[in-house]
Amino acid sequence: GENNTTVDAGLVEPGQIDIEKFVRIEQPGELFEGYVCETYGKATALTFDYQPGTSVNTEQDAAKAAILSATKMDDDGLSWVVVSDKSDPNSSKAKTYFAGYVAVGDEFTATAAAAGESRFGSSTYVHFYDDNPNVSGDEQGSALGLLQSLTYHTSCSQPIKLGDTVGNVTLTGYSGENGTAPSSPPVIGPDMDADTASTGPIGTVGVDTAVFTYHVTNLGTTELSNVQVSDDRLSDLSFVGGDTDGDGRLDVGETWVYTASETVASGLQTNIGTVTATSFGVEVTDSDAANYIGLDSMPMIDIEKYVKTPDYVPQVDMICETLGKPLSMTFDYRQGTSVSNTQEGKAAILGSTKVDDDGLSWVVVSDNSNGSSSKAKVYFAGYVAVGDEFTATVEAAGTSKFGSNTYIHFYDDNPNVSGDEQGSSLGLLQSLSYHTSCSKPINLGDVVGNATLVGYTGEKGSIDPTVWYGDDADTGPGPDVKVGDTVEFTYVVTNPGEVALGNVVVTDDRLADVTFVGGDTNGDGLLDAGEKWIYTASEIAASGTTTNTGTVTAAPVDAQGNVIDTLSVSDSDDANYNGTEPSADPACATLVGATWINEGSNASYMVQLDKAVDHDVWFKIQATDGSAHRVDTWAGNQDIIWGGYYDYYNSHGRQVIYDRVPNGPHASDGDHAAVGPDDASWDYTVYQNGVIQSGGDVWVKVSAGETSSNAFEIEAWKEKVTIDLNAGNADGYNEGTETFTLKIVSDDSDAVDVCEPQLDVCIGDRTSYVTYSPIVLDLDGNGIQTTALGENSGRFDLFGSGTPIESGWISGGDAFLAVDTNGNGRIDDISELFGGSTGQGFAKLASFDSNGDGLVDASDARFGELMLWQDANENHQTDAGELRSLAAHGVESLKVSYDSEAFIDDNANLHLERSSATLTDGSTIDMVDVYFNAAPSAAQLGDVDLSGLGQIVDSGLNMDALLGTATTAAASPAIDTAADFDLAGIAAMKQLADTYDQPAYA
Repeated sequence: GENNTTVDAGLVEPGQIDIEKFVRIEQPGELFEGYVCETYGKATALTFDYQPGTSVNTEQDAAKAAILSATKMDDDGLSWVVVSDKSDPNSSKAKTYFAGYVAVGDEFTATAAAAGESRFGSSTYVHFYDDNPNVSGDEQGSALGLLQSLTYHTSCSQPIKLGDTVGNVTLTGYSGENGTAPSSPPVIGPDMDADTASTGPIGTVGVDTAVFTYHVTNLGTTELSNVQVSDDRLSDLSFVGGDTDGDGRLDVGETWVYTASETVASGLQTNIGTVTATSFGVEVTDSDAANYIGLDSMPMIDIEKYVKTPDYVPQVDMICETLGKPLSMTFDYRQGTSVSNTQEGKAAILGSTKVDDDGLSWVVVSDNSNGSSSKAKVYFAGYVAVGDEFTATVEAAGTSKFGSNTYIHFYDDNPNVSGDEQGSSLGLLQSLSYHTSCSKPINLGDVVGNATLVGYTGEKGSIDPTVWYGDDADTGPGPDVKVGDTVEFTYVVTNPGEVALGNVVVTDDRLADVTFVGGDTNGDGLLDAGEKWIYTASEIAASGTTTNTGTVTAAPVDAQGNVIDTLSVSDSDDANYNGTEPSADPACATLVGATWINEGSNASYMVQLDKAVDHDVWFKIQATDGSAHRVDTWAGNQDIIWGGYYDYYNSHGRQVIYDRVPNGPHASDGDHAAVGPDDASWDYTVYQNGVIQSGGDVWVKVSAGETSSNAFEIEAWKEKVTIDLNAGNADGYNEGTETFTLKIVSDDSDAVDVCEPQLDVCIGDRTSYVTYSPIVLDLDGNGIQTTALGENSGRFDLFGSGTPIESGWISGGDAFLAVDTNGNGRIDDISELFGGSTGQGFAKLASFDSNGDGLVDASDARFGELMLWQDANENHQTDAGELRSLAAHGVESLKVSYDSEAFIDDNANLHLERSSATLTDGSTIDMVDVYFNAAPSAAQLGDVDLSGLGQIVDSGLNMDALLGTATTAAASPAIDTAADFDLAGIAAMKQLADTYDQPAYA
């Protein structure tokens, strides 16, 4: 029959057997150790862990906690589980506490509430199925039917403890009527077919458990007997199940499961499982290995990636509060004149600034405002290159702490060395003060002139250096950077575990050149526990959002110092930046604000863009003196007394003294010189958010998506001048109009062009104005009509002094041009009208002509702010309905240029600058600057001098001489005519002036 395949000669195919060995690591849980029923009451919820098994480990009676059926192994790792109060898994009357698919190794929770009950009954049953028995053709594979049924007693008559095991379940969680037992269940790792060392799991030596599972399968065509499973390192193997028919033979296709375990040992551990069996007297065998690695603790690694752009400046506020008083401070030397901190005047540039001529300066940090003082405590002295850092320490001064004020002096050369080699000496470049006690805020990033605070060590520690690595931009878009600029990356690799790591490699998915900087403190080449290694890389910024991923890999080191290179740990971290291209059509930036400020008043300024950009843009504005001089201190009143003799006249039979200078000399003392700043050079101060901007430089920001920056302010000093007519120089007090310039000197974006960088600002000398004027529009078409002083009882703050005064006024048919600056619905004083001294009203109007076309209309940015105040009842107050928009009155545009045609009307009010407004129907109406006749008693409120007007007019001077040295051409270049007037105008002015010269007004 051997050669005839049609004849059965009794030969059989040899048996085939297979063993597959798996290993998993189980980390012990921390479970409540007492009897949970006694502490937490009767059960309302039970959590079980599903691990196939046939053992029972509980203190309950054998009949109360037991496996009720033979055990079969699930064939796909996913079982249908039912928890109920019935031993019959098919009972329709069962109260079901849980039903659902559970994967081997997962947990499931049964609750009394799921069955509509308040608690569990005495006995609870758990049934495991290969598939859902209630679903025909269930998708979980071939149905093996019921795998295991078990019972567990769940009333308090039997002990219930976390960790109880009955067959496939281990109790890991318990909630009772009185609360929930604390538990941290065991962490059960997956079964791994770890045939090689590199595929094995990691466990903690002496703590974790390595659990081995052996799957023995008959792959042949004949049944096998005498099945024996052994392990080369373990002797205690347990049969779990799989003999479905209970015949003691490994039937064809049948799989039997065995298990064994050990406490995790150190290093690489390889266990080999072997199975033998007999097929018709012939022994068949197979072997399989499983590997794991034991370490004293689990290896861990972390990488944090940072991105730094050229504009990055870290901000750490209130350092004193966290690190204590300073012991050392590190500054970055970058030449500048701005002050950006919150020390309320304590941080300041102390004098003028000069620029170093060779990039290397001698720097002295001390406790003395005199950089050359021999008594100074010197915290640092040495040459520092522009762009470098220097560190001042208390140790260098031989003291224990910095004083309240620390001074930094920058010299072109060492002033103590004659003929110093650094080139031609410019002497002192800059001195500055910085408050270094904790009574004022100290913030990392503070800028004071040439010095920026970049490092700090206090009594309690130092600044974390990671603040200088850049932004931890894990998600996009990240910080903005100009395309073509250099972007720097820093990778901080940390070992947060307790096992040293070797073979440390850092890579970047986009960059090839990642450089190790340092951090291996003991030089052993291992990333020891707690060590931080620093790596860097850089690239040229590309356009758009760019994501770079840094990855670190390493291998653990065993107790003998050997690197286990078959095992690795890794971590990754992203960093993002946003590359911005220069705009093809950049936004246009304009510096906007008032071009005229009266003494004692202030004005706000900002940068305006004609369209928004998609990133923040910073602008630096610089105030430069002209005839006006900036002072870096709080604005106040200069009290200048220019005195002389008394004047006398006889009236009503007695001698009357007039023209006496308050606090001035006696009549016999002769002329009295000015008191105070006799050159009246304290003219204006620059503020931002209530902080003086020393040096006249101020930074503003237009935020992404916005078109206007934050504001800064200029306050003009109010010069209080007292004078009589007999002073040695009757015009000595009259400064007239003074000027300074505001200019955008830098911005940080290619997406913006500075179109209108400069404003020339005039400060009006309020000491010399005779009358005050608002611009008036002839709404009723009958010419500008006024009322005389005293004709009605109304009062208005015409001088901006805070005190309403009597004056001439306009008729109810005409209207003032106005701006409701504070938005309170009324016009409060002259600052919300368009007027003041000669040309000032139209100069203010010109500031609203943002496109420079000579008209203020809807095409200008601030046209909508303009209002008309028609004081219909002539009571000098804004009543309901009197303040309306230009559009409401049909006014379409206002002409900025004007003619000077002076005349005094019958009510003694002066009509001077004259222009026009265009209505929506194309017609025009008069727009005139009217100078109201004011009560003599009001003169001192506005610091005006009325007594010498007739005298000046008698001299035949023009209107500039009459009303002060006005520079209307600078304020409004569109003026049409000269300022000289005909004799009729002079005569009219003399008539008014002679009235003021009467003794009663003196």
